[in-house]
Amino acid sequence: MGSSGGNLKSLLSALIELTKPRIVMMQVVTLLMGVLVVSRQVTPNWVLMGYLVLGTLCSSAGASVLNHFFERQSDGKMNRTMTRPLPSGQLTPEFVGSMGICLVLAGLWILWVGTRPNVMFLSFLTVFLYNLVYTPLKQWTWLNTYVGTIPGALPPLAGAVAVMGHITPEAWGVFWLIVIWQLPHFFSIDWLLKDDYARAGIKMLSGHDPSGQATWIHMMVCATVFLVVSIWPVVHGSMGWVYGVTAVGCGVWQWVACWRFRTDRSSAVARRIMRVSVLILPLILLGMGLDRIL
Repeated sequence: MGSSGGNLKSLLSALIELTKPRIVMMQVVTLLMGVLVVSRQVTPNWVLMGYLVLGTLCSSAGASVLNHFFERQSDGKMNRTMTRPLPSGQLTPEFVGSMGICLVLAGLWILWVGTRPNVMFLSFLTVFLYNLVYTPLKQWTWLNTYVGTIPGALPPLAGAVAVMGHITPEAWGVFWLIVIWQLPHFFSIDWLLKDDYARAGIKMLSGHDPSGQATWIHMMVCATVFLVVSIWPVVHGSMGWVYGVTAVGCGVWQWVACWRFRTDRSSAVARRIMRVSVLILPLILLGMGLDRIL
């Protein structure tokens, strides 16, 4: 009985790991940012919101599962990922691939039924770009880092389309905010895992930048642009001072964290940049919510 219970727990843990819960939750956070930024024009329908969030959860989870399937060989070469369900042999590729396809199809169907066809298309585009463009590009060029920001930034467009029926200028502002926000995060992970990436044959900036100088320049340019882009909703008039103060504060926090990398290329500084970048997105969402309430 104990062995059976342990096996079930291990299976559930493996299935949850396949869906990459943290990435899925970030997708939902950015989705809600897209909804909030247009909510001054149209009040969102709660039933529609339920379909939107559930469909996005399913399709995002499915995209993550498929990513495990497509990256199973490179995952097996990296210390960080060799214990994942596929490289470790806990699950078979056939099962994981089928699970990913079923989740994606379920998410797309929910979005088709409960929202709008163009929302479903944006969700499909996210899955396609993530797994069939960004993932194979990792074997060819370090510019995959920039390409990979696109699927991660599509959810706010889907959120705006679900509410408004079309992509608004405010939604494009959030799209570019998410694109730029991801880059310091990605570059810090790149620096932390440079040896692992090289072992797996994945092309990253760190492989061409042993000193870290180019990595720092990319981080600082992106952190500076993020500060500018984050105030677009205020300039456009879709958000007020509460959001503005929150966004500028978060942008300065990220900028300072990246600036420290100029003289200190340690793993501790890179991890701090990674943690700050993860924290500022929920804070900006909170700022948007408070701005709407106040």
